[in-house]
Amino acid sequence: MEFLKNLSIDTMLFQQFGILFAINLVAIALFSYGLYYRKHKDVNGCISYTLFNIFLFVIIFFLSELETTFSVGFAIFGLLWLVRLRSDTFSKIDISYFLWSLALAIIGWLAGDKYVVVAAADALIICCTWIIDSNLFFADWFQTTTLTLDHIPKTILSNKQKTCALLSQETNTSVVDYTVLDINNVKDSVHMIIKYSKSL
Repeated sequence: MEFLKNLSIDTMLFQQFGILFAINLVAIALFSYGLYYRKHKDVNGCISYTLFNIFLFVIIFFLSELETTFSVGFAIFGLLWLVRLRSDTFSKIDISYFLWSLALAIIGWLAGDKYVVVAAADALIICCTWIIDSNLFFADWFQTTTLTLDHIPKTILSNKQKTCALLSQETNTSVVDYTVLDINNVKDSVHMIIKYSKSL
């Protein structure tokens, strides 16, 4: 009888895990692909946020079943997250998306078996992110992206204003600033970060 009781508890636990995991999977798919990738066109970021969310969600599940305080587990993930951030250059937008992907994973287990609450909280995060990270309020908001030209403008190091005007024509945007990352004289190419607005 004791075996059947424990089996029943485990079945209920994994059923709860399955439902919460499905809700989280839908949420992170909408969040990382539906919002981030479609807006910023960054495949690496989309994959990173999705995998990080799933990784964190599964580990929280196992930590919750061990005799380990949540604060210790959270400290471990905080350390891993800081190591990940130190390994690459992240923009403020990327950091925000990373924090929200972390929040989506944690919300599920904080709410427990209140599935409607979890789905509503995830939907709220996604809706708020879509509104804030859209052109609805920030039509003239300047964005940054990396760009590689198959030629080296003669004014790239001597005249920033003329180079910005040239970049604006080539990208059909309003480039206000740029940072040169690499100049390859052999391939006659230049790799840079540009700051631009879609409005001309």
